[in-house]
Amino acid sequence: MPKPSIWSDVPRQGAASFRIGTGPFWQGLDMRMPDWAHPLAVWAADFVNGRHARVDESGSAETALSVLRSSSHLFTEASGVLRGFAADTLARNDGVGAYIGGQVTNKASNYNANPTGLTGVTKLGDAAATLAVVDDSAALAAAGLSGICMSGKVFKLDNTASTGAAWVFCSAATGNTSAHSMSSYLRGSGGYFLKLSGEATASDFTATAGYVRQKRINFTPTDSGKVMTIGVNAGGVVYFVLNQMEEGKDISPPIVTSGASATRYASVATDPSFGWFGAAGLDTDGLSVLAEVNLPYIGAGAGASSQPLLGLFDNVSIGSNGFTLFASESSGLRVTLRKAGTGVLTLSAGTQLTAGQTGRIAFNMRPSSSELILNGALIASGDPGGLPTGLAQMQVGGAGFLGAYLNGTLRQLQICHPLSQAAAQAWTEAA
Repeated sequence: MPKPSIWSDVPRQGAASFRIGTGPFWQGLDMRMPDWAHPLAVWAADFVNGRHARVDESGSAETALSVLRSSSHLFTEASGVLRGFAADTLARNDGVGAYIGGQVTNKASNYNANPTGLTGVTKLGDAAATLAVVDDSAALAAAGLSGICMSGKVFKLDNTASTGAAWVFCSAATGNTSAHSMSSYLRGSGGYFLKLSGEATASDFTATAGYVRQKRINFTPTDSGKVMTIGVNAGGVVYFVLNQMEEGKDISPPIVTSGASATRYASVATDPSFGWFGAAGLDTDGLSVLAEVNLPYIGAGAGASSQPLLGLFDNVSIGSNGFTLFASESSGLRVTLRKAGTGVLTLSAGTQLTAGQTGRIAFNMRPSSSELILNGALIASGDPGGLPTGLAQMQVGGAGFLGAYLNGTLRQLQICHPLSQAAAQAWTEAA
């Protein structure tokens, strides 16, 4: 008898059939998930360790999702090395996870990574200070930046001979009065700072011999003409590179500019092969979502008030059937479930992920019960009154029907047969 199809899963000799991931194994067709995945998982991605498995295949974490992004992407490795990723590839590093974010523009218009001159930067303040492009190859290599700042050149603002502060304007202007954030890799001596033009001198950063990405976040310009300023007090020196000013409440990964503002486009991450979902029986039995995530700021990104982690939808229209799991700036971790275009259930209790810390989340959805769990604690439950139908696409970290982006790091994601509440809580408590 020929080997059974992985989708029909028909056993030999007319025995009762089993859904994928739940039945026996025959004729060498092994449907089991690997040991690192939850025993009830049918789709699992470990973005920290670079592993992905589905009931019908396995591979690297990069194969878990199809990513559309019309630009390159920088993302820092666990070792501190700043690594570049080509367009349409997942920005993922071992030991860290995968960064999925929305469109961001670095409004700085200088050559921020490999300067050859002073285009886009203007020195102001004490006349005795000097601004120059210098070679700092050794310090860049020590900071893990040499793969991006390949020329070895940086800006040096030397204020050692001065009696007052000196600073550099980094063009261009904010262009509006929405919340902005700024950052730059800095090193030097004395007191150096980041601020907007026209502001009083900001608090000094602690001087370091090696480059550190310093930031100032979530500030509101008083007018649309403000520009990013990097300064140093009398007697000090500051070296800087990869300066960035962006609209939003927190900084995002660095964006290289070459004489003009530059945009990193959004990452649209989906699983294009969704047949495993119905084949595993999740459309009739329900499912559990297990996720581990780190959001550096809740509500980060230009105009962002929610950061979606996962959405499962039909192909009819936005929000017709399906659910979204997301972090809401105003109402905490949240699930919204819709059927036939109508919201039928919202799970939320105002409990929020802790910004900058890894959180473990579980969402159980069964025909007549559901639970939302964070770090071992049940935060909300309810009866969905049946499951949404026709689910045909999975979107991870935003875009499309989700209308927003995660703007954070996804460490792992698993879709499972329905877990009990106790089992889901146990998984979210695990280290």
